[in-house]
Amino acid sequence: MLRSPSVRVAALALASSLSVLCGQAQTAASAGQASQNTDADSPQLTVRTNNRTNTTVSPDSQNSPDAQKYIAREFGPGFQLAKTMPVLLGDLDGDGTEDAVFIVTGGNPIVSAGAFNYTVLDPYDGYWSFGDPTLNSHVTQTEAGPHYFVLVAHDWRGEKAKAKYVFINLPFKQISLTPTTMGSSMFKRKKDKKIVAAISTVENDGQLGAVFWTGHTYKFVQLGNVDD
Repeated sequence: MLRSPSVRVAALALASSLSVLCGQAQTAASAGQASQNTDADSPQLTVRTNNRTNTTVSPDSQNSPDAQKYIAREFGPGFQLAKTMPVLLGDLDGDGTEDAVFIVTGGNPIVSAGAFNYTVLDPYDGYWSFGDPTLNSHVTQTEAGPHYFVLVAHDWRGEKAKAKYVFINLPFKQISLTPTTMGSSMFKRKKDKKIVAAISTVENDGQLGAVFWTGHTYKFVQLGNVDD
């Protein structure tokens, strides 16, 4: 990935508000991702957050999502749930309804976007340099390990998802949800600011990052390193 040497003052200011929370969330994620479920409908860990605490959802619970069927219906049958990664449930956009984050392999986000009515985003490369997903989808992955896509469904339990997104080129070895007010600019009045969930990541080299909802799209911000 290209990393611009330019100073990102605004991003650094936002990063300071998340770095401690992100580290705490990643500790929980590491422990959670080490414990794998083998349930046919929900083969991996499912974690629900109320933006303050995380709860593991039992695979035999009525609240456990049949994630693969949902993915095939809403994003296309080409995407396959990554069994070593958790399904993440929480309110990412601050509307009070539960959103879902699925980590998948396979599929072709650009080709299937129109048929399944989702938006393809490249927030990671958009932070460092150029974030056009149509062009960046052709760039060969340089990170070691599996090539994941991140699927996000707003109000996923509704009759129809309010909005759907696919992130490409987001590198991570660990992923979780962490509380943030980074997207609070979407609330016009100070008293309307809400704590919502951001998607926090740890890369292979220990770099910490987060993807958060701005009110109309998702943005990435770097938060330092696990050794800082």
